[in-house]
Amino acid sequence: MGLFDNLAGAVLGKLGGEQGNMAQAAMEMFNQNGGLSGILEKLKASGFAEQAASWVGTGENLPISAEQISSALGDGAIAEMAAKFGITPEELSSKIAQYLPVIVDKTIAEINVDDYDALAMPGGFGEFGFYEEAYDERFLKLIAEFNTKGKIIAAICSGAMPLGKSGVLKDRKATTYHLKNGYWQKKLKEFGVNVVNEPIVIDDNIITSYCPETAPKVAFELLKMLTSEEEMEVIKKAMGF
Repeated sequence: MGLFDNLAGAVLGKLGGEQGNMAQAAMEMFNQNGGLSGILEKLKASGFAEQAASWVGTGENLPISAEQISSALGDGAIAEMAAKFGITPEELSSKIAQYLPVIVDKTIAEINVDDYDALAMPGGFGEFGFYEEAYDERFLKLIAEFNTKGKIIAAICSGAMPLGKSGVLKDRKATTYHLKNGYWQKKLKEFGVNVVNEPIVIDDNIITSYCPETAPKVAFELLKMLTSEEEMEVIKKAMGF
């Protein structure tokens, strides 16, 4: 699949509150093993094809143990990465084994745009390889296909950057992360985007926002576009906003 930002983001989100070093170690393990596709291939080659196949789909996810993760990725590699971040090999392999099965649904090659109403990009951190993965040519083509078919595209914060890279924002209004003296807004402008320094910017089918704080607002705008303003307001009120 090459692109594994969804996997990395999910792992980071779940581990971040428990131990930041563990999250960083997990990210580097994914990078060193060729991303999600590389990890799946190593698991298959190590005799865990059934487990790996069960994760890529909507059926039941078969479990995998920490020992099996270590066996597939290499005890030495796990130990070296764990030591680098000051955690034990057991902690690292256990967490990968815990979260890997439940956050993989499809590889990018299996995505049929016609099966979806919208594409949501949550953004990510450059230090965890977000831009390398988000700029994967296969993902950029997927973004373009969503746009060509008039699908809704919503991006939070830096999630706008791959949209710009894909070309779907050329000569259109959008925004992205506005702090750090507008560095990323200037980078977005290099893609031919008419950058607007506002919390939420909507241009036809595309929603962009300028920092993580805007996530709920983007969600409500997306919900409104998918349903109606009336239905969105019902949900918004029920959630206490």
